[in-house]
Amino acid sequence: MAYVNFPNRYAEYYDESGLQELDRFFRVQYARYFNPDKKLKNMYAGINLEYHLRQLEEDNNNEVLDETGFKIAPIIGYEWHPWSKKENALNNLSLAF
Repeated sequence: MAYVNFPNRYAEYYDESGLQELDRFFRVQYARYFNPDKKLKNMYAGINLEYHLRQLEEDNNNEVLDETGFKIAPIIGYEWHPWSKKENALNNLSLAF
């Protein structure tokens, strides 16, 4: 599960235009590994469900433009273990598509 907030992500653009942006999304991801006893044990497949909320507000204007929506996307990925020591923070790297 993730919550990501991008306040004024493109501030340099919006400073020129007089707009303020609030962009955020909530994401839930479910993934399941392939058979751990087989050759593709580090492969996984799953699904993402995301709710996106974006608001634009113009200077000296009370109107706020809202853009919201849901997105569902399948994922497939591979988990790579480049270092054998468990205490390494980068022990598990994942590539997902």
